[in-house]
Amino acid sequence: MAWRSIRPPTADELLQLPPYQYDPLRENEFRVVHLHPGTGSDELVVSISVQGVSSHGFNAVSYVWGNNERIHRIGAATSIVTRTTRDDGREWISVNTDVPPSAYFMVTDNLRKVLQSIRSEETFVPLWIDSLCINQDDIAEKTSQVNIMHVFYGLATFTIICLTGFELMPAAFKIIKALAAMEAWETEKLPSRLSDVMRFSNSSVFPDSEPVKHDPWHVLMDFFELPWFHRVWIIQEVVISEQPIIFTEHGTMAWETLLAACRVVWRSEMHDDDAGRVHIRIPLNLEEQRQTTRALINALELGPVSEDSDLVKDAGSANHLIYLQMRSRGCHATDPRDHVFALLGIARGHGGHVPKVDYSLSLAEVSRSVMPRKGSSAKSHFGHTVELHETARG
Repeated sequence: MAWRSIRPPTADELLQLPPYQYDPLRENEFRVVHLHPGTGSDELVVSISVQGVSSHGFNAVSYVWGNNERIHRIGAATSIVTRTTRDDGREWISVNTDVPPSAYFMVTDNLRKVLQSIRSEETFVPLWIDSLCINQDDIAEKTSQVNIMHVFYGLATFTIICLTGFELMPAAFKIIKALAAMEAWETEKLPSRLSDVMRFSNSSVFPDSEPVKHDPWHVLMDFFELPWFHRVWIIQEVVISEQPIIFTEHGTMAWETLLAACRVVWRSEMHDDDAGRVHIRIPLNLEEQRQTTRALINALELGPVSEDSDLVKDAGSANHLIYLQMRSRGCHATDPRDHVFALLGIARGHGGHVPKVDYSLSLAEVSRSVMPRKGSSAKSHFGHTVELHETARG
């Protein structure tokens, strides 16, 4: 990450700029936005660079689009890319992101909050974020990029899960951390009520902090009601990721901390209603599927894996298209076709012929394309990601 030397623009300066114009992407290229450093009062600015699909060193963002109305203006610059040939004949590419904005993007209110929650005060943050890195007005590019979107999440250093717009997030964080602190406890010693957990944590885990003033169970359930947990896209985005992490306007949290809290609630059976059982299982089910998927990806990185191996069979079951469609019932998507497209990056089965993302198709055509077939192939959906990992390491 580089340090900023150019001052951020003022709001009036942004008004003088033209809208950003995307250059077409070539095959196996994608864009990365480099979020400029700044404080809460600074205007948001990003620099755009184009990279090959074997690139790494960026973070992928998982978030909720929310209202599609683009009402905020942010600065946009084109990064300066320098290519030189080293003594060994290999090409060296350097990207200068510290350039002033020459155009602007219009972004949604939620994307603005997401970028503000991620922005560093000192360094540039490289991101893959769909609404900026894909030209949403170009159907052909959108189709091409969404088809390989699982690659971006698989190669990303972190997958940043952005949870915004929840006023009780500080209380939710405290509750989750209090639960996670009890994971090592024997099951029979765990409290059966969340209020008892908080009484214990107020005296021992957080002795110097203010107690949670709201009913802790209601706060926890409201946390799991946040729209992110009910997006169909999170299945692919989390399952393929190497290291998820949670960002909010109030701070960050390790994905493992949330999982630990959910495991404590599940073991203690303090989830006393159907909604509680369903909510607590969302992160746990995602993590079980992620571990299965990553195990196969990591094995394929080392060499061929037999179709008859347990790794292939486990991944085939966890990521079978029909199973994914059953699991995603009740999930939300802005475009109804995404109830299928959001699963294709990790889907297996379907006779080895899982359909491709194609936004030129109607909803009826997409529905017909996922009629059940027989057979599967171990490398048909994970192999491309693995090959890109190998190219990146080389």
